Order: sequence, then C-alpha cells, then structure tokens
Amino acid sequence: MSTKVTNNFSKTLKRLQKGCNKTVMVGVFADSQRDSGKVTNGELALIHEYGTETIPPRPFIGPVVNSNQQEYAKALAKLVRANIETTEHPDKAYELIGQKAVGDIRGFVMGWNMLQPLAPATIAAKGSSKPLIDSSQMIRSISYKVVDKGSK
Repeated sequence: MSTKVTNNFSKTLKRLQKGCNKTVMVGVFADSQRDSGKVTNGELALIHEYGTETIPPRPFIGPVVNSNQQEYAKALAKLVRANIETTEHPDKAYELIGQKAVGDIRGFVMGWNMLQPLAPATIAAKGSSKPLIDSSQMIRSISYKVVDKGSK
C-alpha cells in the first residue's frame, strides 16, 4: 500500500513550516517618535518599565506578557490548527496574537491602579494621578511585529 501526497498537502506543509520560523514581538519600539521630540516612546517605555535613579519602575509590558504567555501559546496553537484547513498565510495567526497582546497591555495601563503611585510633585505637574498616561502617545505606540525567529 502506498500513500500519495497531494499537491495541496505539500503546499500546506510548506506554508506551515514558514510559520514555524516566526515569532511575535510586542511593545514600544525604538522608532516610535513623540510629539515633544525630547525622547522617543521607546525610551519613555524603558524608563517606565525599569525605572531610573529618580523614577520607580512601573512595569507594564513584561508582567502582562509573562502572565498571559500560556494563553497566547494555546491561542496560537489553535489558530495554527485552524490555519491548516485554509489558504491563509501563517503570519495571520501571529498577527492575531500580537493584536491580543497589544490590547492586553493597553488594558493593563488603563487599569493603572496596580502600578506604583505617582509622587505628589508629578501629580501636580501633569494634573493627573494616573501613571503612564499623560498625552497617551506612548500607550498608542504599543504595537507588535511578526518577525523571523532570531531577528530583532
């Protein structure tokens, strides 16, 4: 008894193999500019994520991604399985996970009560007690990229 591999199966296998070499990067990327021009959104995100000598850390990317990693992996596996039966490019599954992660991070920031409170002088200067939210430029710059594994 022999098995014949159909052309469709071969195409699907090649499509899925391409997708296996992908990953999703999510965050605020270095090239994201702010209106003020003093620092980029990426630099500002680093300051908030890790803190400085005078600013306490207010991590908003790492905790969200880490706490949802299993959920993202399960969703990706489900999307890839569904992708087997379609002609969609495998990047589509990674794009959906990226969109979900961006939404999760933005949602975390908007629920700011879990972050370290601002200093009274900072509240007075910006007119708000909400950490990470001033002009919302940094929050809007949270995005994702689907890239080949090993690339930056």
